[in-house]
Amino acid sequence: MSRAWGQGAPGPACALSVAGRVLDQRTGEPLPGAVLRLSAAGATAGPSAASPLTEAADADGHYHFHQLCAGSYVVRASFVGYAEQVLAVEVRGRLTTLDIKLKAAPGQLGEVRVAGEQPAATPLVSQSQTTLSGAALQQTRGQNLATALQGITGVYSIQTGPTIAKPVIHGLYGNRVLLLNNGVRQEGQQWANDHAPEIDPFTATRLSVIKGAASIRYGADAIGGVVLVEPAALPDTAGVGGEVNLVGMTNGRLGAASAFVQQAFPADTALGAGRGQPRAGLLRGLSYRVQGTLRRAGTARAANYYLTNTGLAERNYSLALGYHRGIVRTELFFSRFDTQLGIFAGSETGSINDLLAAIERPRPLTPDQFTYAISRPYQAVVHQLFKAKATAALPGGGRVEATYARQTDARSEYGSQLPYNPALGDVPDLFLSLTSHTLDVAYLTPAAGVWSVTAGLSGQTQANIRQYQYLIPNFRNYGAGAFVLGKHRGERLTLEGGLRYDYRWLRAFLTDVTTGRVIQPTTVYQAVTGTVGGLLALGPSLSLTANLATAWRPPTVNELYAAGVHQSAATYELGNPDLTKEQAYNASASVLYTTAQLEGEVGGYVNYFRNYLYLEPSGRYIRTVRGAYPVFDYTQAEVIFRGLDARASYHPTQRLTLTSAASLLWAWNYSANDYLIYAPPNRWQNSVRLNLGGPAGIFRQSYVGVNNLLVARQNRTPASGDYAPAPAAYNLWGAEAGTILHAGPRVLDLSLTVSNLFNREYRDYLNRFRYYAADLGQNIQLRLRVPF
Repeated sequence: MSRAWGQGAPGPACALSVAGRVLDQRTGEPLPGAVLRLSAAGATAGPSAASPLTEAADADGHYHFHQLCAGSYVVRASFVGYAEQVLAVEVRGRLTTLDIKLKAAPGQLGEVRVAGEQPAATPLVSQSQTTLSGAALQQTRGQNLATALQGITGVYSIQTGPTIAKPVIHGLYGNRVLLLNNGVRQEGQQWANDHAPEIDPFTATRLSVIKGAASIRYGADAIGGVVLVEPAALPDTAGVGGEVNLVGMTNGRLGAASAFVQQAFPADTALGAGRGQPRAGLLRGLSYRVQGTLRRAGTARAANYYLTNTGLAERNYSLALGYHRGIVRTELFFSRFDTQLGIFAGSETGSINDLLAAIERPRPLTPDQFTYAISRPYQAVVHQLFKAKATAALPGGGRVEATYARQTDARSEYGSQLPYNPALGDVPDLFLSLTSHTLDVAYLTPAAGVWSVTAGLSGQTQANIRQYQYLIPNFRNYGAGAFVLGKHRGERLTLEGGLRYDYRWLRAFLTDVTTGRVIQPTTVYQAVTGTVGGLLALGPSLSLTANLATAWRPPTVNELYAAGVHQSAATYELGNPDLTKEQAYNASASVLYTTAQLEGEVGGYVNYFRNYLYLEPSGRYIRTVRGAYPVFDYTQAEVIFRGLDARASYHPTQRLTLTSAASLLWAWNYSANDYLIYAPPNRWQNSVRLNLGGPAGIFRQSYVGVNNLLVARQNRTPASGDYAPAPAAYNLWGAEAGTILHAGPRVLDLSLTVSNLFNREYRDYLNRFRYYAADLGQNIQLRLRVPF
């Protein structure tokens, strides 16, 4: 397009762009070839009405309109077999982002033909997937990954105090939930229940949760589900853009700042082409993004007292570089995550009597004061990820993808007491360094026909080095896998299925305490897993999905050989070298109903486990030179999980939205003929939101809302075996308000949320430090997003 287009006169104000993606509303898959028409709002004559701008979405669903003038526009998006969607968009800044989700048209599902590429990471359509993006994701900025996901039905968080949390999906956690960070399996010291993921959520524009066994596509360990941390695609529109996010929270006096700058180079000029002269095409297809985050918090506070030494300090950055020329697209990515996390001081005691008293005491005896200082005990973790990816388009529409990644994870854990030898300085009690290499290759057939197939190979190697005190041994770990997934799209029914083979080899390096000799126990595990499922369109607004799958995972090094103080959890853990692989059988089904006024989904699931691996309270206590701790043993059992997720969103008017969601779970230990320990309690969430803004004005996108979370007491616990009874039920209220300010070409996204509005004191069953203290009190959170 050679001239400015729109409502204003040509000039600097007419060099603006609108860009985004066109996606399937149900599955989140891109719709390549979707047609978009942009016209000026209210235009009845002239070029903007008779000749609207027309674009087609590319292979990843991306579209963009360039050289627009500031003003109001209408975008019409259409795709064969989908209902047309008409959206209004205000163009003010240099780049306005608008993602469009299309819904299958009534009675036309059989006409859908997705022409183009499908991302290799696309989940099965027969599995439930929930995505946080846009405004929903913005309201979680400043929180850790697990906390940001807690609002999703069926997703919980297992915590160790206020600074450490991991996601829980349908009652499953730890190594059963795979984290995919920018398309790469997150590899760190993630074997423990309490080690927080070393991921900066600010890097993501989408956080997606796939519920259910997903081992076919992602490999062993993805028994409970997958969390996808997805950054935005690198820009392919010439120009510079970016975003600044600022967050402040009253609890812990947390402050966070994150920003990124990105650029794509135009096709007709490049820098540095001999005596300052441009050379055509030198940098065509090149784009980059630079991102960084700072996050700092001091002592967190329960409703009635401070939680001593629970501050955090975080410094992260990432760099991405992309190049697209011809049939090949390449991408380089590097990130560094650097955090220091204080561990609640009341979790470490000097004697068993002190430990028993701390568990019985309703309030800890730690100092009740605020500080940003982090002292012992604390963790320091540095995680680095390097990724190189290449994609080659093949004749006929298929493609091949290859991804290599190297990760290093250095974890230092500092106990409450300094070393006996002052000359050593402030050395950690435990240091673990893990280096991982992964390689994944996938082939995808064209998605234009009724059949599509994805096949792939993967390989992995890991090495762990330990220093100072013992918790786990040094080890080497090798893995390999191969999979194939097929999908058939019919008129009303989509069927899919797949098979995968995985091999794991683990060698540990242990020292015999009696002879002093190094022994090298070696274990080998292998298994074949499968999945079959489908999606059935029962009507224009109603669909049914069902999935059957098997999954497995080998015991990890800590489950086999742990023997020592796990400082961050304030426990003493003992592994069992006789443990065998964990085998799971999963069945799930859900019904989705969607109309203009009502959206609802009800899903049920059953997970049956042979040799379920878990950490069991032994009922014993031990005193070491580092203090006194409760003892936990790794063990196995025959276990079943049964649950139900339900969610409904009702729009009685265009301005009012009522939402309700419930998560119910029942877990039974057949081996003990009793309930399973650490199963999440039932939960019910409700919210009301009122949109205040009209079609015009500076505050035209404003809202207010209230929400409520009711968590039941977990009465389904083992008759004995825990160090403290399950805490009482709790009921928390929250409030929210927000607006998007339009000040000329600038857009300011401002929101205010309050959690635990009435400062209720409570303890959560899945918080490991509930033995010693209450959970967080009231927290007022202010967020500002400024795109440019």
